[in-house]
Amino acid sequence: MEHLGATFLRNHKTFGDKAIYFGPMGCRTGMYIILNGDLISEDIVDLMKEMFLFMAEYNDVVPGEDAISCGNFHDMNLPMAKFEAKKYYDEVLNNLTEQNLKYS
Repeated sequence: MEHLGATFLRNHKTFGDKAIYFGPMGCRTGMYIILNGDLISEDIVDLMKEMFLFMAEYNDVVPGEDAISCGNFHDMNLPMAKFEAKKYYDEVLNNLTEQNLKYS
């Protein structure tokens, strides 16, 4: 998911020049997205939906899926990444509420 999301963001027509980072937390229990600009959660809902659909529907060679490009290349599992992306899209992104978008 890290490589697919980062590739998607770098090439996005609107957010490509704002993308600084997309990748896993150190504990590997979630992902960070860092974008340049004065943005709030609501500003990137459509971007997140677009990115997770991209990952869920991806059917090509994973960018950087080799020992030279990624030290964790053995951990890559495209079918599972697609499954998790679709699950997150369906269960989270399609059920957002204002409460989900605000951080205390």
